[in-house]
Amino acid sequence: MSISLGVINNYCALKYMNFNGSLATNFTSKLDASVINIDGNSGWAYLADLAIMTAIDDINNDPSILPGINITLKRFTDCGSYYPEADLDYSGKSGGYASAVTATDIVENHKDVVGIIGNEFSNTARGIAQILSSEKIPYCSGSTGSPRYSDKNKYPYFWRTLSNSNGRYIAFLIEYWNIKRVSIIFQNDNELGIATFGQMKSEMAKRNVEILSQIGLKTEFQTDAMQIAINGLRRISARYIVISGSSAFVTSVIYPMGQAGLVGPDYVWIVYNRPKIPEVESDYRFLKGLIKSEDSPTGSDSRVDAIHEKIMKTAEAEFGLDDFLNYDLGNFYDCAYMMLLGFHKLINSGVSAEGLSKRKFQSQMNISLWRSITNYSGLSMDPVMIDEFGDESRRAVFSRFAGDYRNTTQFAVSDIFLSKMDYYNTSGPIFYNNMAIPPLGGGDVTVLSYESEAFYSRAIIGLFVTGLFLSFASYFLLLRSRSHHIVRTVSVPEFLILITGCLAAYAGTIAYINSESVYLCKARIWSLSLAQILIVSPLLSKSVFLVSIFAKGRIYKNERVLKKIQLQVRLLNCAAVLIVAVLLAFWTLERNVVAERIERDATAHWRCSYFTSKSKLTTPLSYLLYSYNGIMTVGLPVSVYFEKSVQSERHDNSATSITVFTCFALTFLLVFGLLLGTHDFTTEFKICVCVWVAATLILTCTIGSMALELFSDTSVTPIQSYTTTSAPGTNANHLAANSSLYHKKTFQAWTSTPSQQQQSETAPRQSVRASSSRQDNGASPIANYKFRVLANMSEICTWRRRKDWRIWSRWMRGTCALHCINSKRIWMTIAARRA
Repeated sequence: MSISLGVINNYCALKYMNFNGSLATNFTSKLDASVINIDGNSGWAYLADLAIMTAIDDINNDPSILPGINITLKRFTDCGSYYPEADLDYSGKSGGYASAVTATDIVENHKDVVGIIGNEFSNTARGIAQILSSEKIPYCSGSTGSPRYSDKNKYPYFWRTLSNSNGRYIAFLIEYWNIKRVSIIFQNDNELGIATFGQMKSEMAKRNVEILSQIGLKTEFQTDAMQIAINGLRRISARYIVISGSSAFVTSVIYPMGQAGLVGPDYVWIVYNRPKIPEVESDYRFLKGLIKSEDSPTGSDSRVDAIHEKIMKTAEAEFGLDDFLNYDLGNFYDCAYMMLLGFHKLINSGVSAEGLSKRKFQSQMNISLWRSITNYSGLSMDPVMIDEFGDESRRAVFSRFAGDYRNTTQFAVSDIFLSKMDYYNTSGPIFYNNMAIPPLGGGDVTVLSYESEAFYSRAIIGLFVTGLFLSFASYFLLLRSRSHHIVRTVSVPEFLILITGCLAAYAGTIAYINSESVYLCKARIWSLSLAQILIVSPLLSKSVFLVSIFAKGRIYKNERVLKKIQLQVRLLNCAAVLIVAVLLAFWTLERNVVAERIERDATAHWRCSYFTSKSKLTTPLSYLLYSYNGIMTVGLPVSVYFEKSVQSERHDNSATSITVFTCFALTFLLVFGLLLGTHDFTTEFKICVCVWVAATLILTCTIGSMALELFSDTSVTPIQSYTTTSAPGTNANHLAANSSLYHKKTFQAWTSTPSQQQQSETAPRQSVRASSSRQDNGASPIANYKFRVLANMSEICTWRRRKDWRIWSRWMRGTCALHCINSKRIWMTIAARRA
């Protein structure tokens, strides 16, 4: 009489095996280094198979267990036939094959298989374990660790000789260290990674541990995904980081993180699966201080040593006890041994061996049968105790990697209830810096923000509101006085754009109230870029207009030509603003800004990170945006140089350009000095104040100076004409200084027809004659003086003078006036009138 057990294993990693469907044959027990890589999947499958074989041999050689019955073993692959890449690359992505092919073979084609021992990834076992449970075929696993399989409603015939408490173990250790903040990287396309992550989240919540970030990565993630994970950990200043996933996943994460500088004395990495060997031997240094949690085998040491010797004898080779323990060979031995003890118990209860071998009594092989075996002294536990979830209840063991290859040292062991540490080495090295004290950065901290600090929130809101008031007051002043000759000389449309730029800078100050939001961080760049271009571009366009008119010394008699040139320049201004808007729109779509968490002792705060070289956030589009704004700003002093041939004593565009450029340069130096220096909680508030002060200085030097001139000009009263007499000895210049102005909107006095000029000249003479007749009746001579401003329009008169027959002065601007005394002396002046 014989009874068959089946083993499901990763036989696709073993050379020279033959396959018929999922049935694998030609297994060789002798260790052949050309076939078996102890550190790969082939070693994992091979050693587990030897442990199961050893358990079956021990039962077959024990006459007290299943007497007269021979136990045979059938092997089934869950990943197809052999392919070379499986040894290092296979990570359980064959659940479809296991469910469709392996399960079908076992259920329908190999009906002599009564029970299954599994060595599968949690991802692979998901479908086949449920199928076997529905067919009432018991399945014991020595390696499938996902918490999913503790659900006895879905998997009533599934049990295992290990604990599913990886998440509980790690949460217990975090609580023991009094750590309050962790980050978790989990394998989001892997059953073990996802389920353990879920268990971990639940346990962390029970212990009031905050999960700063939870980063899901696929098994075969792209380089960009790893860079995003690195940036994310840097952004929040993560110190305690857990990796939840398979050994291959741990390997693909820990070594790149080390190369990125995230392994060191300031970081603690925690795993529950051992990383594999690195491709570069020097990368072993990144394993230093890595903490590994696992359940503790509490079996008899003497039995472990004896079974270890038997397995090495079967392999005809030696391998260390570390390999025996790390590959959980005791779990597989106990699975096979306990399953056969259960069959023995059923036969002793009256079940026939023949009926058992033909699957007649499968309904009696649910979890209750294996829980009833309480006197087995196993390798994983002594005695082995299966709980109601089909798991072993074990103590947690914590080890640290020394950094020399994959050697580990145990430093702590918990009790079976995870209520205390039964052992903790306080003198030996544990962490990366070889210290036993947990690094700072995981304890309780106070998170500071401008929103929660009354002074800073009120100050930022105050700056924001004051800036808006100044901007709208400037709009009101400019529009209300737009017909005034002082306002018209500054070019109203350009100054409206300049005020809008200051308004954009003021509006951006409110974005400094919260640095945790990436959207507000990007709003700051929008505000500064738009403010810069809206302030600079109108000044540049005005300079271009002046230079284009006066540089060649041309005289424009047609007003339409001047307006055409002005329109072209203003279209260039709009294009300059539009370019920045388009660049900002595309820049916003990129991931070029992060909110970074900065920790200092017991406090933490957030900042916007734009230029960090490690995170590689400064994209080519960012460089283009910053360079464009910089070039436009540098254009201000260049425009002053080209504008030197044009001079105006009223609202000099050159002086305004130099003032604006100086404000931008000083602000740039101050802000970058703050960014490149040691960043503290007040740094971004200081930047906010610098931006506000720069905008206010620009507004004061442009609109403020114009407002002062308007205020000083209140003594001027416009009238059509005014004739005054002077007493004897009265100075005509004094009379002229106190006379009123006759304002006209165009240069008609200069461009009128001869008849109009004659009429204009006749009027003063008639006025003078009328005055003379009155003077004849007086006792003393009275001088008649008349003064008329001729050029008062949006453009000031431009002129130059000849020093000799070949030398001309530079072009200048001013106000033209006509003077007349007694209709005999008439002269013209060109000058800017000062208040």
